[in-house]
Amino acid sequence: GRLPHPDMEIRGRVEQRVGYTIEQINHMRDVFGTRLRRAEDVFPPVIGVAAHKGGVYKTSVSVHLAQDLALKGLRVLLVEGNDPQGTASMYHGWVPDLHIHAEDTLLPFYLGEKDDVTYAIKPTCWPGLDIIPSCLALHRIETELMGKFDEGKLPTDPHLMLRLAIETVAHDYDVIVIDSAPNLGIGTINVVCAADVLIVPTPAELFDYTSALQFFDMLRDLLK
Repeated sequence: GRLPHPDMEIRGRVEQRVGYTIEQINHMRDVFGTRLRRAEDVFPPVIGVAAHKGGVYKTSVSVHLAQDLALKGLRVLLVEGNDPQGTASMYHGWVPDLHIHAEDTLLPFYLGEKDDVTYAIKPTCWPGLDIIPSCLALHRIETELMGKFDEGKLPTDPHLMLRLAIETVAHDYDVIVIDSAPNLGIGTINVVCAADVLIVPTPAELFDYTSALQFFDMLRDLLK
């Protein structure tokens, strides 16, 4: 009685099993004690996906990685770190500047107006996967973040704001995945500094390979 009944449907005169939903599979994992969970005293790994060049499937990697981890039963937070296009948001039904506005993004936290980012977390149709979405207004971090720091309105250095944001909600998740914009502005530097692991998608094309090398060179100079 502890296991859920599978969904059934009538095909002809025969009732056949359709299968189990992800919620039902996660329930069975809980019953058998096989569901993956981070240790309570361990900070969840933060995976950043970044690239200097657009069109390298960066957002596709971020989205599918987050979805795959959620399918495995993990509690995942997908963060639109600094991309004002909001493509990852649209993947999950949150349309930038229609459903999502400046106050729904990381922008208020970046500018020192919020103490945590619980206000920005949205659910998705994937069980176990939440998202912090984005919209066009997020581009303002590139022009306003340093000014807020100079005015003394930020609680930490400007390039560490995203890491601080993640720390305010990390206790609710097993893994955090951050998508980023294709540039090397202060937003992308925040993604790099927030990540424990950085994925740089590099298609097997000459220009993409060259761009990846340039990206690593610029990171080396910036992080010295």
